[in-house]
Amino acid sequence: MKLLLTTKLGDSGTFRTPHLEVEFKLIAITRTASIHEISDKDKLVRAVQHKEKGSQLFKENELEAAFHRFKTSARYLIFLNDKTLVRADDVYAVVCNNMAMCQMKFNNHQYAIELCNKVLNIDETNVKALYRRASCYVELKQYDTAYADLTLAQSKESNNPSVEKLMDIVQTHRKEQHEEYKSVVKKMFK
Repeated sequence: MKLLLTTKLGDSGTFRTPHLEVEFKLIAITRTASIHEISDKDKLVRAVQHKEKGSQLFKENELEAAFHRFKTSARYLIFLNDKTLVRADDVYAVVCNNMAMCQMKFNNHQYAIELCNKVLNIDETNVKALYRRASCYVELKQYDTAYADLTLAQSKESNNPSVEKLMDIVQTHRKEQHEEYKSVVKKMFK
């Protein structure tokens, strides 16, 4: 994005990432409508297109590119003038859940939690967001908080194998933490 914003007509150069090297020359500039100049219907259409492309990239394990597509999708949704537009909240929840999954793959669990929170602000019982947030809490060794999320997820969708498996892990770690805590307290008062 920075490259696009700073390149002038006729410029050429090389763009490198750890996985890619691109040589470019800017031969034409076509101005498209700003996000503020397009209709809400078009914003939603573009948001869905970016979400779908992001999903495709995610399946191809192109996580960084997928994340940026999901983020672009979210940007279109955030700038909707009519927040009650049909499907907008659903698409936004899916996009934030997908961005959270990307961040989990990048081991950026705190940011993934923030993205799950955005989903849960729309739908407080979204099982996927609860499960992903709980998974992040497990990585951060916050087992009691993970337990609360998983309990809510189970109440919404019983017999979810992923939730059940993570709940078993969380309960084991909670028990270990509580035993360790009891041991520390016991030693403090000897």
